[in-house]
Amino acid sequence: RIAAGGRDFFVPDEHPEHTNPRPKLFRFPFDQMSGNDIHGTPCAGVIAAAGVNRGAVGIAPRCKILPIKIFHADDFASDERVADAIRYSAANADILSCSWAGGSSPDIELAL
Repeated sequence: RIAAGGRDFFVPDEHPEHTNPRPKLFRFPFDQMSGNDIHGTPCAGVIAAAGVNRGAVGIAPRCKILPIKIFHADDFASDERVADAIRYSAANADILSCSWAGGSSPDIELAL
């Protein structure tokens, strides 16, 4: 289940897609990280898999996912937008999974 309020912090708040955190960029080969928006969906599956019909059970089965996007394929949002995403997530979710690496800034450090 997807929690209401997912956001795409890669685009500005006034962009029509800012409330659509779904993957947007795909390039062959589609199972490769480079050039593709594929990381967040499998991570969410590892977390929330419900184990239906003897399938895999996630770390927190049936939890709600608040999808937050800070990447478009290989491009990372600005430090300011990443910090905004962290603050938004902290205000709307109980657990944050930050499975990304990048530079550090005082704003990101403070948000964390």
